Amino acid sequence: VVVLSILICTCLVQAMAVDDGMPYTDANGVMWTFSPRDYWYDDNGDGNSTSHYYYTITGVSNYGDNVVVPPTMSYSGITYTIEAIDYGIFRNNLTLNSVSLPTTIKYIAGEAFYGCTALTKITGADNCECIQDGAFQNCSSLASIDLSNCLYVGSSALYSCGNLTSIVSIAECKTVDSWAFYNTGLQVVNL
Repeated sequence: VVVLSILICTCLVQAMAVDDGMPYTDANGVMWTFSPRDYWYDDNGDGNSTSHYYYTITGVSNYGDNVVVPPTMSYSGITYTIEAIDYGIFRNNLTLNSVSLPTTIKYIAGEAFYGCTALTKITGADNCECIQDGAFQNCSSLASIDLSNCLYVGSSALYSCGNLTSIVSIAECKTVDSWAFYNTGLQVVNL
């Protein structure tokens, strides 16, 4: 009976940790939480959304002004590949200066970097397949972004990025939603 009780309690604690996000602290002392999430987006331009299941960063603290997102995180002895950044994770961080995404990131949720007015540099976005609504909206210092493998750019994704003058490539994109590049410094977007 005691062994069964301990086993049940252990399972409940692990289930709660997954629901709240699995904790992970990287070598720099940045504290992350991550969990599996299901995202839907139109990745082939036919107007139909398909499901994509990713291990997603759901929280972060103690990270400073220059963030390096790790490609993998471990929990309970299991290593998970991180493929998405959840809604509003860095929203309105006025001191965030640069973000380095690993090549594993496929999805940036809505408003993930919304209002990060000091953000000047983001690397690794070239591997991302989907940048959702308002993901970089009002990132007024961002000057360039590489969307080489992006299949979907959501509504207002880069809205009011006034210093944005360069998109390295958007050739693979199947869908660019309304207002995606409105009020930016872009003169031409080659599709």
